[in-house]
Amino acid sequence: MINRSINRGRPTSFNEFGRKAIKSLIWIYLVLLIVEGAIRKWVLPELSAPLLIVRDPIVLFIYFIALFLGLFHRQKMLLVVFFLAFSFTVVSAYEHLVNPNRYIFVTLYGLRTYFLHLPLIFIVPLVFTRADFDRMGFWLCVVAIPMALLVMLQFQSAPDHILNRTSTGEGKQIESAMGKIRPAGTFSFITGVAQYYALVTAFILYGVAEAGKLPKALMLSAGVSLMCALAVSGSRTAVMSCGIVFGMLLVGCVVRPEMARHLYKLLILGGVAALFAASSDVFNEGVKIMTVRNELARGVEGSDGFYLRILDGFLEPFLVMERTPFFGHGAGVGTNVGAQLIAGELKFLLAEGEWLRTILEVGPLLGTAYLSFRVILFLWLGWLSCCSARRGDLLPLLLFGACGPIILTGGFGQATTLGFTCLGAGLCLAAANLPDIHHENFARRKLRVRSPGKHAAIRSHAQDWA
Repeated sequence: MINRSINRGRPTSFNEFGRKAIKSLIWIYLVLLIVEGAIRKWVLPELSAPLLIVRDPIVLFIYFIALFLGLFHRQKMLLVVFFLAFSFTVVSAYEHLVNPNRYIFVTLYGLRTYFLHLPLIFIVPLVFTRADFDRMGFWLCVVAIPMALLVMLQFQSAPDHILNRTSTGEGKQIESAMGKIRPAGTFSFITGVAQYYALVTAFILYGVAEAGKLPKALMLSAGVSLMCALAVSGSRTAVMSCGIVFGMLLVGCVVRPEMARHLYKLLILGGVAALFAASSDVFNEGVKIMTVRNELARGVEGSDGFYLRILDGFLEPFLVMERTPFFGHGAGVGTNVGAQLIAGELKFLLAEGEWLRTILEVGPLLGTAYLSFRVILFLWLGWLSCCSARRGDLLPLLLFGACGPIILTGGFGQATTLGFTCLGAGLCLAAANLPDIHHENFARRKLRVRSPGKHAAIRSHAQDWA
């Protein structure tokens, strides 16, 4: 469990003010995560590079307040992050002493990519309550509606239209099929749409499982928007990301069979949403182009090519270890920013896959240690989420479905992916550590009969968690 206690030596009002300040900054972090791509593409393209790290000051301010309140105390996973960050920094400093020709700003950006946002995962559980999740789910579903309209408009527009600019304000988005691009919404690339709608899917299913958490009209509208956005996305990753969240709902039904009663409500909601979506010509065209794209991909990759590519992403790093320098080629060299600083163009100098990039950048020893941490974090959150599902709370498992895959393989060199990974993992951990509503009510009823004193103690404990 995460230690949620705030420094008891300070006045309660001061602690409460600090907690609310951190919570507000997390909301600002989320807003910037959604709109920063739009600002870089359409508002201030000349400042695209500086805006890439626009959320970094927010994160640093969160850490400053958390440190002042003593919120980093006794969090073992966070200590592992600090130890890894220290090791990476020492090795990077040594490599710069040995080879002064290395690009210092590339190294700093690489270290920022690996570690700066990771502690946020362990701060979110210290301030978020159940009401905050309900509020966040509401607004994510609200924003999903205009986001889908924008994605559909980008899909219908020409590839060189202003709506389809890249993060530098020039060029065009990645092509899909039949002359269409993969629309990026307000994000820099299609990966942002995939990760955003995976999170939206988690909250829609949460609203289905927990009656009254979200308005039915909003869930239906967000469901239609989700289907339309996926249809025109031209991205198998986007479809799979949302499909994994649905898969976590089925896992929850296996872990706690009585949850299967929610499936009929989901079928009704999905059926009605599908009818509305199918009435749109854009949706039908998107489905057609997605089908063509899958056929073209199978022709190049083979029938199992997509899944083999995922498997190669895990295996390939171990095949190149013996040919990789012990301390790698340098943190940040494999990122797009590193390529821009070194070669003057956006490309992958080392590798596109995250695991291979990590090994090539920092070497077999540190790379394996860092990837092992991500695997352990993935397994830990998965275990906590399953435990919550057994107690009757599906939200952590659904959020794990949204963030779990990118914790494991997401490209942290891409700012949007890093943001959704850390925020999503933080939300998952927070939901898993909140007192379960059904379990708590049962415990209170039981203790009310046995001992009013114990009941008061349970209520006090629950307030500490909240």
